[in-house]
Amino acid sequence: VRDQQGFTLWLPLVEWQARDKKCWWVQGPTQHKQIKSFKKTAEKLLKTLNYVGALTFELFDCGSSLLVNEVAPRVHNSAHYT
Repeated sequence: VRDQQGFTLWLPLVEWQARDKKCWWVQGPTQHKQIKSFKKTAEKLLKTLNYVGALTFELFDCGSSLLVNEVAPRVHNSAHYT
């Protein structure tokens, strides 16, 4: 979430699983060694776009890296617990 002054708030990184196309469970917070690097890159993008509001990045854990699968301008499956 990013406000008009550029302050960025990150919800914890979580794992989730779906059943029948619905969020079944959410577990977290969890860690990944690349999350700090990802956040820096994402914050640069948000600043460049002058983005204000919620933006969710759905990430796949590829072991040593994170892969962006989907970007949603709203709270997404991984943040339903909010």
